[in-house]
Amino acid sequence: DDPAKYVNSPETPLFKKSRVLYGLDLPAGRQVATRQAIRKLDCILLVEGQFDLILSHQSGLPFSVALSGTALTPDHLSILGKLSKRLVLALDADQAGLRSGLRSSHMALVAGFDVKVPVFPDGKDPADIARENPELLKTAIRTSKTAVEFFLDALRRTLPVGKQGDARAYAKLVEAQVLPLVAAVESKIEQEQFIRIVAVRLGVSESAVRAEL
Repeated sequence: DDPAKYVNSPETPLFKKSRVLYGLDLPAGRQVATRQAIRKLDCILLVEGQFDLILSHQSGLPFSVALSGTALTPDHLSILGKLSKRLVLALDADQAGLRSGLRSSHMALVAGFDVKVPVFPDGKDPADIARENPELLKTAIRTSKTAVEFFLDALRRTLPVGKQGDARAYAKLVEAQVLPLVAAVESKIEQEQFIRIVAVRLGVSESAVRAEL
C-alpha cells in the first residue's frame, strides 16, 4: 500500500487544504509548540511538504509550518498573519518551485508580510539539506535574502545557456517578474531601497525603474 496516497489525499469538506497548515497545531511537549515558537521568534518558516516540515522541526526550526499539497492562499496568510508578519519561504530549487515562489511572495507582500527566501543548492529541498546536515539548513534560513534580491539572482539563472549575459533578456524578465514584487512592498522607504538595487543590477537609472512601477 502506498502511504503517499494518504499524505496527498484530495480536499474534502473536512480537509480544506486551502486553510490547513501542517504542523501549526503541534502541541507543547518534548518540542516547543509551533505557535509559541512563531510568536517568540516573530518568524514563520513556510515549507512545501510534510517531510520538509518534519525534518525542519527535527533540525531545530520549531517555527516551521507546511502547505498540504496546495498553493499558498489568502486564507493561509490570514491565519499566519495573526502570529507574525515575517515570512521565510523555503522553496524547492526547481522551475516549479520558482514559479510558485514568485506567486506566493507577491501574495504575501500584498498582505503586508516581510518576505525572505533562503538559497538552497540546485535540486535540493529543505528535507534533502536537513538529511545531509541540519546545521546547513539552519544557516540557509538564517541568511535568507529578501524576496526581491532572491528573484533578481534566480531569474538570471533561468535564461537559456548562452543568454544569461543578455542584458536585454534579463531586464525584460526583471520587469515582468520582480517589479511587481517591488510595487507590492508596503513601506515606501523599503520600496526606494529595492528600486536602487534593481537599478544597479540592470545598469539603468533609478528614475527609469520608478517609472516602470
